[in-house]
Amino acid sequence: MFEPPTLEHPVRVMIFGACRETWYAASDREREEQALPALRSLLDDWRAMGLDLIASFDDDYFLVGQPGSLQYAFFILAEVESVERLVTIVNRARTTVDGLRADRWFRFEARAGRRLFLLDN
Repeated sequence: MFEPPTLEHPVRVMIFGACRETWYAASDREREEQALPALRSLLDDWRAMGLDLIASFDDDYFLVGQPGSLQYAFFILAEVESVERLVTIVNRARTTVDGLRADRWFRFEARAGRRLFLLDN
């Protein structure tokens, strides 16, 4: 039986990610020394900020270059304690840390929702 949704805690979130044009224009050295460290730092900080990883998915088996139909190439399914915490986590992507900003190389979008009520997980 369907029950109208209510905000549950922790909040289930899906983070969509894709490389920006700067990634594709970068040299291998720029990717290794700037882009990937920026992403690693961001992901580490997200976990430290309370992003509880459930699963991840990278669409790179059958996608080369910028994503077209879905506009995103990698996805993170996680939970956070609150919507306010999610706002803080998303903002970290546009923050300079150790001279690097993840949003220079990658773009992100977050959606908040809940577990599909017909499934156990």
